[in-house]
Amino acid sequence: MSKPLFFFFLLLLFFSVICFGVNSANLPSICSTHHCGNSVEIKYPFWYKSATTPNQYCGYRGFGISCSNDELILPLQKNDYYVKNINYTSNTITLVDIDAAGQECPRARHNITFEDLPLNYTNSDSNLTFYFDCTTNPFSNPMRDIKCLRFDTLKSYVVIGGSGMEDVDWNGRCKEKVVVTVMATESRNRGLISGFGGAMNQVFVLDWSTVRDCGGCEARGGFCGYDDVADQFLCFCSVRSNCNKDKFYIRKI
Repeated sequence: MSKPLFFFFLLLLFFSVICFGVNSANLPSICSTHHCGNSVEIKYPFWYKSATTPNQYCGYRGFGISCSNDELILPLQKNDYYVKNINYTSNTITLVDIDAAGQECPRARHNITFEDLPLNYTNSDSNLTFYFDCTTNPFSNPMRDIKCLRFDTLKSYVVIGGSGMEDVDWNGRCKEKVVVTVMATESRNRGLISGFGGAMNQVFVLDWSTVRDCGGCEARGGFCGYDDVADQFLCFCSVRSNCNKDKFYIRKI
């Protein structure tokens, strides 16, 4: 083969790698998708979490989804949520609080917290703020309490919204304040006192963004992962030139 022809083929190979990037069919098994019965597909940046999940996994830290009785479950800061849908095009995940599911008069047990997870509320979400086990009304105006949550002389209250309620004098009057997320349409269309349970039984939607430390890996066509033992990010690549090593090379970010 002549030198010009040889260099032409090298050039063709180079641009093929650059243009086509990662071929999902060639991903290592650790980055493969998973199905839980007929439920939503679990795939990157989420990953299947089980008793046999290795210490190294392909996906975002905190995005491990388990499967129980064909239901997908995502833990957020040790509180579990049913996963009803994941839209990998719009980067949204649809959840229901397990503590509220199937209950007519659920007691909100916890606030939803993201901490360092790349999750955010969407414009379709709204908050319900509960004040539980109050000896007196914590508001300056008369308020109806939640009849089904009465306990002896103690009463509980709920309002729409979370911010702007800092002036409510509930310390010393109520035992606990909890803020939960529901769909805005549900909180508006149902009577609040009688319909909060129905609103909490319906889904709410979060969106996710790229993990800051993963941007470089994903820009090179790689897939971020994590090593829990070493406590470090990993980058899984299926294109040799991207990682400058063998196929499926795992490198620190």
